[in-house]
Amino acid sequence: MKNVSKETLQNIPLPPFLETLPADVQAKAREILSNFSDSFDIRHQKLHEFLETLPEELKKLIPHPPKFGGFGPFGPRHHRGFPPHPPPEFKDILGEELYNKLDEIHQSKNLSREKRFKKIDEFMSSLPSETLSKLPLPPPFRQLPSDAQNKIREIMNDFSIDFKKRMENVREFIKTLPEDQQKLVPPPPPFFGGGRHGHRHGFLPRGPPADFKDILPSDKWEQLVELHKNDKLSWQEKKKQINEIMNSLPTETLMKLPLPPHLRKLSEENQQKIREFFADKSLTFDEKFQKTKEFIKSLPEAERKLARPPPPPGFESLPSDAKAKIDAIFDNESLGHHERFEKVKEIIDTLPAEIRAKLPPPPPPFQ
Repeated sequence: MKNVSKETLQNIPLPPFLETLPADVQAKAREILSNFSDSFDIRHQKLHEFLETLPEELKKLIPHPPKFGGFGPFGPRHHRGFPPHPPPEFKDILGEELYNKLDEIHQSKNLSREKRFKKIDEFMSSLPSETLSKLPLPPPFRQLPSDAQNKIREIMNDFSIDFKKRMENVREFIKTLPEDQQKLVPPPPPFFGGGRHGHRHGFLPRGPPADFKDILPSDKWEQLVELHKNDKLSWQEKKKQINEIMNSLPTETLMKLPLPPHLRKLSEENQQKIREFFADKSLTFDEKFQKTKEFIKSLPEAERKLARPPPPPGFESLPSDAKAKIDAIFDNESLGHHERFEKVKEIIDTLPAEIRAKLPPPPPPFQ
């Protein structure tokens, strides 16, 4: 890309999440992304910093980031995994020695994501309460009134429960706030524990599969559309309501619904077996997916590979040895989702800069 002319670079489309911004903002973003004297990560860090300076009305034009968004331990995290450093404003509060200790945990690539969260919790719980009270909240929470911020800080500093549960408790608290305050904190994309379509690394698609529309009754289709768009519902509640809508349909309708594209590569006999799981009204939402997962694991290796979800964007640009390593990670049934995520990140991080430059950019930072 360094050797590509500026005229050509100007014609390369920006990431979709920037297309709604004014022309001058897009031009500045393009200038940052086209500066190949900086590394991939530096370019996108600069982009994030620039986007953070935009007025609130422009930030609202940026859609919720797809895939791998969310809050890290102290703020929005890079879509490839664990935030590489603590928030810089922590340094003046903690002092250099403590800040460096926290930074070491962030950069401990030999530790899994879960172990790093645990070590950070151990570190934070060792700090005096007056120090914890001074640490700034993630940027979206700073727009809330001080009493709401204090409550969120109280929840986040309750180290008797794990990080994931604390974040769930924060979200539940935000739902109790007046609607005008809730709007100040954009919701994260809902977690998706598995699905008929869009089972992509744990996130719920923003709508039901388009090819369901011609099969479902129009009222059921509209119900599913509204349900997917409703960011105020917890994922558990969404699963429950999706299951109720689907179970209200005749079995013959359920059996006609197409499977996700990657499962259509299976033999017709095996596709029919999976449809039977989804048409079984005695099963819960999670049980249907668990049965599907167990069935796929029971298939011969060649057919299991056919049922693998599509690779992430940019996978086709990777060298063959990197692809093989990533394939091996996804074939390893002993690994959990986050362990796979971290191991894939480690492979990506070892690639030359010119290859990493071809990968899709991170989503915007204010989620």
